[in-house]
Amino acid sequence: MINLSKGQTIDLTKKEVGLKHLDVGLGWITRMDLDTIAYLLDSNDKHIETVYFGIKESKNKSVRLSGDDLVGGGAGDNEVIYIDLDKLDSRVQKIALYANIFKFFGLGKKTFSDVKDAYIRVVNRDTGKEICKYVLAENGAGCDAFHFADLVKNGSEWKFVAVGNGCNGSVDKLRKKYL
Repeated sequence: MINLSKGQTIDLTKKEVGLKHLDVGLGWITRMDLDTIAYLLDSNDKHIETVYFGIKESKNKSVRLSGDDLVGGGAGDNEVIYIDLDKLDSRVQKIALYANIFKFFGLGKKTFSDVKDAYIRVVNRDTGKEICKYVLAENGAGCDAFHFADLVKNGSEWKFVAVGNGCNGSVDKLRKKYL
């Protein structure tokens, strides 16, 4: 398993020959409701579809969300995105992976500086082997959303890019970047 830092890239298909099924897990120990978001994009970074708590699977079922962890905390992945690379719509050339903080009424504004031990990791579902992990080291002050990573297709290969950029917005507001 490889631990990545912000900006680092790993070629998943060279690391795991024959890779077809990924589990992308997001975890955090803070008792908060984070929502995992996967934006499926074409080669021009234009939106094809979104998988999140409101739409838990892509139209062809190649990308699915495990569910919506409403409380966070605890050990292990809080939410998982299951990706079947061999079933993806041929237009999908990138999957942008975000999380945002669900805004509870009356609890005040929370930011990613309040989220502890957040990470994203990639597992080969067929072997159970963890390929890479990116632990969020940035403090996320003032940001209620975070662009964790991108899965980027280059020919027949898939790369994982640890993006690590704080941002702000709901699922719909973040999607506008790709319209």
